[in-house]
Amino acid sequence: MLQEDLNKLTEWTNKWQMSFNTKKCKVMHAVRTNQRFDYVMEGQTLHTVDSEKDLGVMISSDLKSSNQCIQVVVKLVRCLE
Repeated sequence: MLQEDLNKLTEWTNKWQMSFNTKKCKVMHAVRTNQRFDYVMEGQTLHTVDSEKDLGVMISSDLKSSNQCIQVVVKLVRCLE
């Protein structure tokens, strides 16, 4: 179903002469039971990631905040040096 939605979105962007930068589009599988399908936009398979930073917050596929906490501590240590 998600692939069908991506296809419709791509059709809409082509109709309105817009496009996605598919190199910046990524897939994150947030549920362990997910079958981890590959998804395609504009003929390119989207890159699968385990974590991604969005609006300054690190989001991981396991939905735990440990990566965010680690990044904050590293940034703090750099400021104190």
